[in-house]
Amino acid sequence: MGANLDLSVAANLPEQNMVVVLLTELINFQNELIARLEEVDAHYSAQLTTKINDTLNKMHEYSRRLQTLNRNILELTKRVRLILLRTQALTKEKTEAVNLLVMS
Repeated sequence: MGANLDLSVAANLPEQNMVVVLLTELINFQNELIARLEEVDAHYSAQLTTKINDTLNKMHEYSRRLQTLNRNILELTKRVRLILLRTQALTKEKTEAVNLLVMS
């Protein structure tokens, strides 16, 4: 907190000088307090920024995985549709073949 103020020495000074010394000491204390607060603010701001960046990176990775999963689901849906169409076609052919056999 700056220079320590020896009040026994200051008591011998005229009243105005004592006020100036006390105000100077108060200003020094205030400036050091502001400096410490700025350090703490910078520290916690950096921590918060790091935490936010980490969260955004995780969200990006989850988003990428969801997009991949969505593409896989769409591909599987297409395959299932093709299988259903083939099954329907085979069933239709089988039914027609049975009908031809019955009619002959």
